Amino acid sequence: YLAGNRGLTTNLSVQNTANAAANVVVTFYNPNGTPAGVARTALSPYQKQNVTPAGSGLPAGWSGQAIVRSATAIAAVANTNGAELSTAYAGVVVASARGSLPLIRWAAPADAKGLRTTIEVMNADPGLAADITIRYYDQAGALVNAPSFRNVPPAGKVTHSPGEFVGDGAFSGTVEIEGSRGVVGAVSAVSVDGASMETYTSMPIP
Repeated sequence: YLAGNRGLTTNLSVQNTANAAANVVVTFYNPNGTPAGVARTALSPYQKQNVTPAGSGLPAGWSGQAIVRSATAIAAVANTNGAELSTAYAGVVVASARGSLPLIRWAAPADAKGLRTTIEVMNADPGLAADITIRYYDQAGALVNAPSFRNVPPAGKVTHSPGEFVGDGAFSGTVEIEGSRGVVGAVSAVSVDGASMETYTSMPIP
């Protein structure tokens, strides 16, 4: 989630989906997994509230990730907005050891409307470090790159993109993420000209 980074700010919309009161705790984490801020809110049945990084005391320009916790059923959606860009995606309910990211692109600089995707993978284990591997496959299913990251701390994340192995070349394919603990992946896709943006999260692989 971003607060002021590249002019984008992320707000979390949290809804209590149960017919009972809910006490919700949102913990923001730095990329290395250290806690950066905490927001607490009490929700009546079916009530919704917004939680912001700024409201948790985080400075403009901060970038990290968040975990939303509640003893009762809730739903959370991240809304990222800027002067010209906006995107939204639902929070992941359960982490998995393997996940799929089926739309991965890296457009050449001349392709102004082409997408460039950046992948972030979070170790969702609350107490143990994880080894994380990101496997890139081309459209024919051939493995073309597989960076690995060792000892990613609890609630920490790693970031990677096809640009790290194709440079200004083009890539189109898919990604499989795998962790020694439960992991969650998210993809941010921004056009080369910066005019459009999309975000989606990983789908668990059984």
